[in-house]
Amino acid sequence: MKKKVIIGLSVLALVALMAVGTWAWFTAADSVDNTFATGTVDISIVEEFEDVEDWNPGDTTVKEVSVKNNGSLDAFVRVKLTPVWTPAEGSEAVLGIDNVALNLSDDPNWVKEGDYYYYLVALAPGAETPLLLESVTLIGAGTSNDYQGAELEITVDAQAIQVANVLDGEITVAKLAALDW
Repeated sequence: MKKKVIIGLSVLALVALMAVGTWAWFTAADSVDNTFATGTVDISIVEEFEDVEDWNPGDTTVKEVSVKNNGSLDAFVRVKLTPVWTPAEGSEAVLGIDNVALNLSDDPNWVKEGDYYYYLVALAPGAETPLLLESVTLIGAGTSNDYQGAELEITVDAQAIQVANVLDGEITVAKLAALDW
């Protein structure tokens, strides 16, 4: 009898294990990767200029400056033009820039605020601004002999910032100047 009870319990345990082992729930699984690629803000200064030798008071030289949007996002741009005279070797003269005329284009979308010229139109990818600077003139009346042998260097600095999510409402030079460039 003891043997029959053990065999009976073993069979019962085996049936119970088989019943539990065959229980299953309907299941499914899935996975998706989501990629978020950021856009780019990238600009270049477009310039037409050839170095000038023997520049004379009264001369005007072509120096065209605009900005191109090479990025993938619309961008606002600003440009700073900084003329600086370097005296001739051996000269101790302090040379001002009052005798230099930066001949700007008459495009009304270029507006000066502080040290920068702001372009008030969003620049689309691949687009280029109209000219900011067209030429430079060495004003004769303001150019003394201290300028003989001196060199004028005009540094052009351009910056850009994305258009999306940076301004609310109308685009003004004051709003652009207040941005964190």
